[in-house]
Amino acid sequence: MNYDRFDLEQLILKNWEITTEIKHLYEKVLEDDSYTRDQIANYLLGLEAIYEVKFNKLWDCFEQLTSQGKLTS
Repeated sequence: MNYDRFDLEQLILKNWEITTEIKHLYEKVLEDDSYTRDQIANYLLGLEAIYEVKFNKLWDCFEQLTSQGKLTS
């Protein structure tokens, strides 16, 4: 993919969603005490897997822009 700085901005903002998603999970677990430790662990592992992919895409974008000299001050 051919990235530009706007793609980088969007990827950064999308990765910040992790804080909102953790908050949603936290609130749901507090509201509903029927969640087991295994369920919570599985949800967290799922978030980890998703964000590993998202952060790798962000890093790929950053590396491409850096190597092409497209990031300037």
